[in-house]
Amino acid sequence: MNSLKKKYSVGLIGGDMRMEILANIVKNNGCPIKIYDIPHPDRFNEDDIACTLDGLFATCDVITLPVPVTRDKVNIFAENTACKVNLNEVIRCSSNFGPKIIFGGIIPAAIKEGLQYNNHTVIDIFDNARLIENNAVATAEGALMIAMENLQTTITGTKFAVLGFGRIASHLSKILNDLGGEVTVFARRDDALLKARNLGYDTVKLEEQYTEEYALNIACELDRVSLIFNTVPSVILKREIIAKMKCRPLYVELASSPYGMNSKDARELEFNTLYAPSLPGRYSPVSAANYIFEAICSSLSSMES
Repeated sequence: MNSLKKKYSVGLIGGDMRMEILANIVKNNGCPIKIYDIPHPDRFNEDDIACTLDGLFATCDVITLPVPVTRDKVNIFAENTACKVNLNEVIRCSSNFGPKIIFGGIIPAAIKEGLQYNNHTVIDIFDNARLIENNAVATAEGALMIAMENLQTTITGTKFAVLGFGRIASHLSKILNDLGGEVTVFARRDDALLKARNLGYDTVKLEEQYTEEYALNIACELDRVSLIFNTVPSVILKREIIAKMKCRPLYVELASSPYGMNSKDARELEFNTLYAPSLPGRYSPVSAANYIFEAICSSLSSMES
């Protein structure tokens, strides 16, 4: 069981259900907390709530930003909250207090540099290999839930396309395959395609250069499936491909911007798309919060030793 050896005062800003659960984990570990702009502040004691961002920075040794830190590159990611916390406001506020230990997930370089310039120690928990792996598993399981909620068929016997073959895609492909789904992996790298074939999946190679013949071939392959999962943050399904498709399988976006399909193209060509960010926070927030806490404990333990 992970624990904090030293009893830090911990501030938590923004986020989704993972942050609410994380706040309770930290508190149950014996550490005083201050929360700001996290979901359901009414579930906490009045003493746990910071009235201002400055008040949180003034009283806390450790500051935890959400996972991801931002979605729009302007504000701190905060789900179901009334106010918006501008990223520049966090940097400004941090200049008045310090030094602090600041955690976050997928921290933009400019934000990290700004906080470090103000003499804070900044740690991106997505540099933690164990967290990355655990998060990939949670994302894959969340993707399975989306398939089960949106398909009118069983997973068994249904044809799926998985674009990419990194951590999330490999876990997702295995889950679908173990449940009897028919998985085809689409990837650019030869080593990824070889790995997928060795695991028993059908494969299709994606090319950098688009020709008429190539676009038609990919379109025909995708017409055979009922659901497409994209895990690659790059526009793979360009207009030339989806315009040639005869079918419109459900497209589930698991990657970050710029996504695997241009949203304007999808809209104009009437493609059925579903954007699914932060699945661990939606489907397994308790496990995800514990993964984050584990990563924080690991980093703080390394700093203490």
